[in-house]
This record gives sequence, C-alpha cells and structure tokens, in this order.
Amino acid sequence: DDLGVVWMVRRGRHDLGEMIQMAKEDETTVTKILRLVCWVLLVAAWWMLFSVITTLLSTLPIVKQLGNFAFFLVALILGTSCCCMVTAVAYIRYRPLLAFIIIAIGATIGGVIGWKAGSTAEE
Repeated sequence: DDLGVVWMVRRGRHDLGEMIQMAKEDETTVTKILRLVCWVLLVAAWWMLFSVITTLLSTLPIVKQLGNFAFFLVALILGTSCCCMVTAVAYIRYRPLLAFIIIAIGATIGGVIGWKAGSTAEE
C-alpha cells in the first residue's frame, strides 16, 4: 500500500504498524469531533432561523419559554435530519449500503413528523 508521507512524532519507540494504527485512531477521533461540531452548528443554525418567531413570542412570559422549547425541538429534529442527509450524500460513493440506511432513517424521521403533523391538522 502506498500510504504517502506520514509526518508523526510520538514519544517512545514504535514500529510502522503501531504508527499507522495511531494515525488511524487520531483520524477517527478528529472525524467524530468534526461530525459532532457540524451537527451542533446545524441545530444552532435552525434555531437561529426560528429566533425571529421566538422574539415575537417573548412579549408573553410563559409563551416565551414554551415557544423557545418547542422551536428548539423543531430545530433539533431538522438539524438531525439535515445531518443525516449530508452524511448520506457523502457516503454514497464509498459506502452505499450505509448511505441508504442513513437516508432511510432520515426519511423515516421526516415521514413520522409529516404523518403526525397531518393527523394533528385534521383534528
């Protein structure tokens, strides 16, 4: 395998296999941290989009906190769905089975929300 040039400095004596394993672990850790940060940013972005409405709701004290909580839940659901779709699109080329599983999860979340919203609107 051509691994290219790997620049790593570690304390102690390690052979090539250990260094490659440490590099893979570091890469996995950075990937997980970046995914978490991007998910938090997506949820925060959706919540900020709804901040105009929550500002209008702030005229009534009880409705303000209830509205903030409700819009946070909506932002959480939308942010998670967007994160699922972005991850799935990125995975289609390299891991198609995992990508379609993630798309199915996102579509299920969207379908349940649409179904519940439709049944609530009918009542």
